[in-house]
Amino acid sequence: MKNTTLRVGLRGTVTLPKQLRDQYALTTNDLLLAEPTPEGILLRPAVATAIEIYTDERLAEFAEEERKFEERVKNDPKLRNWIEEGSRRFAIAAKKAKRRASTAASH
Repeated sequence: MKNTTLRVGLRGTVTLPKQLRDQYALTTNDLLLAEPTPEGILLRPAVATAIEIYTDERLAEFAEEERKFEERVKNDPKLRNWIEEGSRRFAIAAKKAKRRASTAASH
């Protein structure tokens, strides 16, 4: 994609062209880092993670729920197949996104 002129709105908003949003798999409410550089402003995808410190009791709850879930998956072939299919689809989507990002970076 060639350089595109963007307009800064009244409240400082900038709308990225659809082609760029698609190319970088950006969707509504995704976070971007705005980084000042000598050349101008660099926008990069940002990752936000919530932080919670768990007590030993809470960790034990997680472990018990995980044990129950693993037992359920082990005994339910339909659920196991559903999870495997979801994992396969996720892996394919991740590869496509990586290819798009790689292609975009080389342009």
